[in-house]
Amino acid sequence: MLTRDELIDAIGAIDADLVEDFVRTDERLQKKKGRRISPLMRAVALAACFALILASVPVMAHLWQEGPTPKPPKEVPVFDNPLFTATELAELLEGDELKDNAVATNAYTTEEVPSAEYLRIFPVPTEDYVTLYESHSYKQSLDRGEFSSFADRIVPKLSDALGTSFPPYSIERDEMYDGSPYLLIHQETDQYRISLTHRETWNSVNISSRVHTIDLDGVPVQVDQRMSDEDILESLADIKEKLFDIFGVRFADAMVSREYDSYSEYGVTWLAVYFYNQEDDPLHAYSYSPRSSYIALEFDNFLNYNGDFVSDTMLSDVDIRYVQMREGDRSQFEPMSKAKRISLADAEALLYNGYVIGGHVCPLCMAMQTPVEFSGYDFVGFTYRTGYDKENDRTVAIPFYTFYKRIGTAKNGNAIYAKTNVPAIEVTGFKKYIESQRKNHRQYETEPYS
Repeated sequence: MLTRDELIDAIGAIDADLVEDFVRTDERLQKKKGRRISPLMRAVALAACFALILASVPVMAHLWQEGPTPKPPKEVPVFDNPLFTATELAELLEGDELKDNAVATNAYTTEEVPSAEYLRIFPVPTEDYVTLYESHSYKQSLDRGEFSSFADRIVPKLSDALGTSFPPYSIERDEMYDGSPYLLIHQETDQYRISLTHRETWNSVNISSRVHTIDLDGVPVQVDQRMSDEDILESLADIKEKLFDIFGVRFADAMVSREYDSYSEYGVTWLAVYFYNQEDDPLHAYSYSPRSSYIALEFDNFLNYNGDFVSDTMLSDVDIRYVQMREGDRSQFEPMSKAKRISLADAEALLYNGYVIGGHVCPLCMAMQTPVEFSGYDFVGFTYRTGYDKENDRTVAIPFYTFYKRIGTAKNGNAIYAKTNVPAIEVTGFKKYIESQRKNHRQYETEPYS
């Protein structure tokens, strides 16, 4: 049982993770009605946390394995055929610019949920070997004609369904933060905003409303957050067919994703419904959102400012997004190689010794975290984390065990779980790497961050 002071420290340590959740999807935040988060606010939020790593980008899985009773640390296993050193893995996940201060020793992030059934835990595979995946993005040159045809196909049907008329559009050229170019169409009426983008890998449509609601052919796009995922999908059957008609696509599968926080009194802070094809995404069984073409309904229920609309029942403050991969509907990821999956016992040995690849990448953030003892963890799951391999110009998806330990209760009654990760494949050099990180963290506990 946590003491009062420990609980206060634990709750105080949540701030960085709330920022992580708040800025999780760059495009989602930049598009939120032009009033959600300014670039300055985003920069301040990121600077406050210095650097946060995302867990893999959600279906509410109801499959988990209960953890063991507390055990003392085990001897760290030595592997015969490691694919990475711990340092190489950390640099892959965090990027070269962070390699000196990469992933911390006992790093963890937190998840706040009404009950354990809402934790996003994916089942541990039974196979002895697991697959690593890679993505090369399949970039194509920008094609103004292709983009114009994409807009001409969608905008008229979209205008009819919304019951409005958008002015003639013009195609503009802009650049991403990394300098990659894209084409943009942006249209507004008194009630709606639509944005169409054309990038090297995909086309997209984004629809938002100035008045928190979107009606398609007079039918409001809304969900009742009290419903189960299955009932939510059933309630959206008519809306789904309207969207399929507007965008000229059909998807066979769907998933629901929910996010919570530590203080909201309105249930979910964000809920998304995705329509996609599982067969186009080999990582769908371990994903919180599709990595292939999809349609998304994203409901915001977060009180950012006094004019925000929030509800503990019906959600209607929605954005609609359609993403079309330019290389067709296939996933960005393809199988790269197979690797031997380490046993859960070996993963526990790494966990109990603090040899984890957790969530934070900033030494100061880690020094401020309340230590968590994972030896009595509650649940273990399986996931993929991605990192950029600069040398080969590819993104690599690597399998991990994910461990959850309940550390307290938030003031709104949500359970707070600490979450950390251990590679599910053979990795060597943990002791050298982890000890170097511990030294960094001790330094930043006593020296100001600069």
